[in-house]
Amino acid sequence: MPLWCPAQVTIHAFAAEVPANDGLSLLAFELLQGHKTHPPKHPSGMLFYIQGSEPATVTDKIGLLASAVIMRSRVILMEKRGCSPEKIDTTTFYRYDDKNTRINDHMNVMMHFLKDFPVDLPVILVGGSEGGDIAAALARKCPRITHLILIGSGGGISQKEEFEILVAQNPGFLGCANVQQLDSIFHIIRNAPDSLAIWAGHPYKRWNSYLENPPLPDLMQLDIPVLLLHGDADPSVPVASARAVRDAFKKAGKNNLTYIEYADVDHTLTHVKDGKSRYPVMEVDMVKWMTAQGLIPEKYARRLTKRVKKAHPDIF
Repeated sequence: MPLWCPAQVTIHAFAAEVPANDGLSLLAFELLQGHKTHPPKHPSGMLFYIQGSEPATVTDKIGLLASAVIMRSRVILMEKRGCSPEKIDTTTFYRYDDKNTRINDHMNVMMHFLKDFPVDLPVILVGGSEGGDIAAALARKCPRITHLILIGSGGGISQKEEFEILVAQNPGFLGCANVQQLDSIFHIIRNAPDSLAIWAGHPYKRWNSYLENPPLPDLMQLDIPVLLLHGDADPSVPVASARAVRDAFKKAGKNNLTYIEYADVDHTLTHVKDGKSRYPVMEVDMVKWMTAQGLIPEKYARRLTKRVKKAHPDIF
């Protein structure tokens, strides 16, 4: 599956099937540059990407990971159950749309791809939005993870508290006129923990696994470097949730968190005033952070940063 990325880089996705704990097959993709058919034998690291809550193929995110491929990292993406580039099976997606299933599935995929590599190989876990919840839990469970990047994931407060903030700020959000109406819906959901009834695009079973289960306790147990990126105009995950992570680390005297906040940037990484994506800006910040962590040689970082800025002169 080829995909043309910015700056005229071609990325190919090669599929692999990995068995899940219940015997079903998980669909994963490894990304390679150009016309290569085999991944590098001695990569600079392994990068695993975990997507958010959307019922969509993870291959939509390939373009965002081109830089990691160029830097000779092996990049792995896993589809959610029921999702593929060809179709979305919503019945299957809803059945397995819960936090524990996603954690276990991603753990299996990571162990499958890491089994033949030395334990000192850098392993970078990147989570976007809901994927940040999964990534935080995996980073705590898996000692192979050496670096964690969270994009638009909040994490400092529960989803219940996040939604209460959003409804209070924007009455009518998720069809709720006020926080009291929202809490009444949560009461119904709590009383049906295994139900596949749908609210706000996901089954009750899924909501029960996230609503009162924030990533912060997992994050606070980590001593590996963590990069948290968040836009202050995010209408889906309030910036207060990301700031709560920053504040908790500071209060605990933990210095392994780098927090970067982007003014007027929403959940899709779009600037709300000019309508242009700020992902290239985040990409440069991620490259700078990874260089500081010793993951990328400075000469490669300078080259990549120059490439990104040249491709997006309107936002730099």
